[in-house]
Amino acid sequence: MSPLIKYGIEDLAEYNKKKQDSNELVFYLEWNGILLNISYIYPNFALMCTPSATEVHKRNDIRIVSDFIHEKHGRHFYIFNVHEQSYDTKYFEDKVIYLPFPDHCSPRISYFDQACEALSKIFKDDPQCTVFVHCKAGRGRSGTVICAYQIYSRAVKKVKEAIDMVDLKRSPKKISITIPSQLRFLRYYEYKCLNGPLKQQRIKITKIEFTPEFNRNMNYSFTLGIPFEDKEMFRKEFDGHIIDEPLEFQNEVAFFIYEINSKNSIVRLQLHSDYLIDSLENITETDNGFLAYFSKMELDGPHNRKTSKNFPDDFSMNLYFQYI
Repeated sequence: MSPLIKYGIEDLAEYNKKKQDSNELVFYLEWNGILLNISYIYPNFALMCTPSATEVHKRNDIRIVSDFIHEKHGRHFYIFNVHEQSYDTKYFEDKVIYLPFPDHCSPRISYFDQACEALSKIFKDDPQCTVFVHCKAGRGRSGTVICAYQIYSRAVKKVKEAIDMVDLKRSPKKISITIPSQLRFLRYYEYKCLNGPLKQQRIKITKIEFTPEFNRNMNYSFTLGIPFEDKEMFRKEFDGHIIDEPLEFQNEVAFFIYEINSKNSIVRLQLHSDYLIDSLENITETDNGFLAYFSKMELDGPHNRKTSKNFPDDFSMNLYFQYI
């Protein structure tokens, strides 16, 4: 049976055009004339968007990607799903690891350990295996997992080598992993892999300052843990310039800035207390403790090419803190 008839594709040119138009930020692979949203990053790793039985133009048709993987790799494959949505794993012989974390965020440091240990076992059990990692679009979250494994396995000396490889192989515009918090936590994980775990430390934020200040009142909140996975502690209003309420945290934390009466944050910053050190962040000593400086491009939201124009180039978030 013709692949086009099997998959119900009436007009291949139109099908492929819709596929490309749905995401111009990734490379496509051609199989039997059909474009698949799949990019091989390393011989044993590929990135792809999520398989779907319904969104077949915007995502990968789960039937097609299953047939492609089986034809090319036989049984030497595994799927690693970091997207929140699952699907019928029978298409992949139930060889699917489901380990999601929220979109546009970094996972916990412990998540990297869990993911890398699972991948290590896969390759130990089957050295010929190729792992297809996907989130929703198959760029940021899934690329982050591949990069974490590359430094974990010492396949690269620096995690930036893996980040650059993902950008080169996945995106014609070389923009795959762009969320500052994902890049930050990859640097944290690189430090852990190369130097061992850091001594646990607790942080007290004494003041948060935005420069230039917002010209209006804003809301702020913080989450002990991971955004959208752990509970927001509170949400309060401030003058758009200085937050002077003391905040204490240990391990992961996320800070959010919102417009008044808005549900969506415009600035987000994820940190880990153990890695708030001068070799990993821009930290200077002050009379009463320390100052961590985060530029516009180091903040989730202002960094984005679509929203960057809403923030001046010298926009920054300054955290005054103490080790306790």
